[in-house]
Amino acid sequence: METTFEQVKKVISNYTDFSEDEIKEESRLTSDLGLTSFDLVCLSISVEDNFGIKLESKDFVAINTIKDLCNAINRYKGEAV
Repeated sequence: METTFEQVKKVISNYTDFSEDEIKEESRLTSDLGLTSFDLVCLSISVEDNFGIKLESKDFVAINTIKDLCNAINRYKGEAV
């Protein structure tokens, strides 16, 4: 079974020119991966679809890194972080 991080890397690689191997937990969504505000909206929708959760906008605004995103997904899924 894939970890949340592995699943997130797949989703992120669809929105960037980065391969899954280049995406690290500490990668910042905007400054390191170059995601625009539009990309972040698309990413939010994709995360919701892929993980079956609904991220609150207030929570998504606080997400800066891949690790932040994984932690938020795990909280919404009720898994241990």
